[in-house]
Amino acid sequence: MKRVYRKITLVLVFTALIFSYNSYARAFIHTNESESKLLLHDKWKFHAGDDAGWAAPLFDDSKWSELSTNLADSGKGEFKGVGWFRIHLSVSSAMFHKTLALKISQAGASEIYFNGKLLYRFGILYSNDESPYDPAHGQYFIELGNDTSQVIAVRYSAYKAIAHGLSSPGFTLTLQDLSTVNEDITASEKTLAASAFISSIFFAFALFHLVLFLFYRKVRSNLYYSIMAIILSIFWLYPCITGFTPNAIFHDIFNSALLFTYPVFFFFMVMLLYSIFKLRLTVMFWIVLGLTAIDFALAGINIAGYGIAMALLVPVSSIESLRIAIGAVKRKKPGAWIIAIGFSLFSLVILLVLVAVLIFILFPKHGHSLNLDSSNGGNYVFYVFFAWAFSIPTSMSIYLASDFARTNKTLALQLVHVKQLAEQNIQKEKEKQQIIEGQKEMLEKQVKEKTAEIQEQKDELEEKNKEITDSITYARRIQQAILPPPEMLNEALGEHVVVYKPKDVVSGDFYWCHATGDKVIFAVADCTGHGVPGAFMSMIGNSILNEVVIDKKNTEADVILNELRTALISTLQKGAGHITRDGMDIALCVWNKKDNTIQYAGANNSLYWVSKGIASEGGLEETEKIRLYSNHLLEIVADKQPIGYQEGKMDVPFTKHIIQLRKGDMIYITSDGYTDQFGGDKNKKFTSKRFREMLASFADKSITEQKQMLEDTIEQWKKYETQTDDICVIGVRL
Repeated sequence: MKRVYRKITLVLVFTALIFSYNSYARAFIHTNESESKLLLHDKWKFHAGDDAGWAAPLFDDSKWSELSTNLADSGKGEFKGVGWFRIHLSVSSAMFHKTLALKISQAGASEIYFNGKLLYRFGILYSNDESPYDPAHGQYFIELGNDTSQVIAVRYSAYKAIAHGLSSPGFTLTLQDLSTVNEDITASEKTLAASAFISSIFFAFALFHLVLFLFYRKVRSNLYYSIMAIILSIFWLYPCITGFTPNAIFHDIFNSALLFTYPVFFFFMVMLLYSIFKLRLTVMFWIVLGLTAIDFALAGINIAGYGIAMALLVPVSSIESLRIAIGAVKRKKPGAWIIAIGFSLFSLVILLVLVAVLIFILFPKHGHSLNLDSSNGGNYVFYVFFAWAFSIPTSMSIYLASDFARTNKTLALQLVHVKQLAEQNIQKEKEKQQIIEGQKEMLEKQVKEKTAEIQEQKDELEEKNKEITDSITYARRIQQAILPPPEMLNEALGEHVVVYKPKDVVSGDFYWCHATGDKVIFAVADCTGHGVPGAFMSMIGNSILNEVVIDKKNTEADVILNELRTALISTLQKGAGHITRDGMDIALCVWNKKDNTIQYAGANNSLYWVSKGIASEGGLEETEKIRLYSNHLLEIVADKQPIGYQEGKMDVPFTKHIIQLRKGDMIYITSDGYTDQFGGDKNKKFTSKRFREMLASFADKSITEQKQMLEDTIEQWKKYETQTDDICVIGVRL
């Protein structure tokens, strides 16, 4: 087993890491057992081309050239893809009819002839359909004849190996005594088993640390180590790949792919240490990164340049790893000595390998004097190799275990501390509860006293509220009493519509009506404010109207408004002791039933005349005071001044308009409460425009239908909104 590790160490560690990257290569061991093994690769006769007669043992090949069967650089020019190789064996009589083991390793396809007889065919020859096959791991035999001169002839083609660019597209052939075959087979099987075992261990490490990283991504060192482990797993899988895939071209492709992984491995080795010890990036890190990038770019393109860059990257990354590990130990980082031992051993072995390789290259004689084939030398190689292979995984496992133990210890201490804090908090909470209990009793006493006091105040407020509510309700009855009763309106106006909706219990809007002889005076007034203040103003306005119209017998619309303004200002000034801006807006009409005419005067409130076809048949033209909005609606605009004090307009009289009515015409006067109501889908005002459009549609509708539409429309518009202002609308069919 140790001899096996000695061999794969020399092949896989020394050569794979540094120099043997670009070619199909197979290791053949020269030992002192010269009697049991005979390596045949030199002294072969070669002739390019293909002729089955060249297999004959008596064929004269004296004029053929000599060529090494591995077809390295010196033989590529002569070998063009297919040719015959012949070698003459001098056999002693003691070896007659003795069976030997035949070991052959090749990059192409071949036919093996012994003394003119075809023994074996490996792969398929010919340029177009060539199928390479490497029988290196098979068991084949050859029986010597009874002649002292015997011939081995090999018909060989390697078109694909040459096209692929293999540096040694040929073959090697060995004759071996049967007594050593089983030992070699056992060694080979152990090599493959060991290779698969080590590869699986590294793969398990890679998977484990990748899962750790996925669960806790802040610790990136797990990711870096996972990448390193997967590269090592692939590296140790190489003997299995070559052992179970008899295709040298595939081996070369796999080996070429490995070239990209080596610089990545050494870069993440350095990156792992930076991550574990949380170091700031230094110049050495960027040098390692630069060399890694150069190696990665040259892999598979320029093997010589790649080898030089790797010869720089390996020692630089190893020295940087040693520097970081030793520095962490000096700074007494937790667990640093564990990581330091593993990485130091790994880096030192690599540096030793570099030194050994340089000795072999620069001083071949001294290099061979190292005597690695000896028993002691093999032992040393085995132990060094084994320590190198598992140095980082072992150190990482121990480090993680120690880190886990430290974390558990820290958590245990924190739990003890938390328990102590909890006990202190419980004690403080008990003291707090005692204080709270004492305060609770005092507060309960104070609450009871306050509750009794509040209840007393509540009862008092409820009593006062009842008195106020009763007073307002009584005021409503008084206000309702001064409004014209329905019987009087029916007698004076005939067909009419009244929509009266106070915002509160009492209203600032009111309607007024008085009949004298052939004339009926009616009005809609909107006093300042609403609720109780508006109701008081409406009482004053109603009283002054009675005085101006009934007592003074005024029947001219403009005169009534002028005197109403004068009397209201005088009344309010007496009560307040100074000029106030309180007042009202009003629309007042005087209907002469005898000649069916209407006098109208308005303070900010217009009159709407609904008459079918009035625009086309009435002979009226629009003026500043008369506006036509449809074929059936005309608006007479009120004076822009209130019934009340307005600076600069106290001497401006109100305008009287006289309208000659037609039978069936409707007159509407209103306050602004209807048009100012908020609602609709966008919660906006109803607006005068919508009000006029609705009135225009009344031209051919009955009084009942008009009233129903007025009430339904405002309710649908308002929906869930509160009423904005008092609403008062009167319509009269004349």
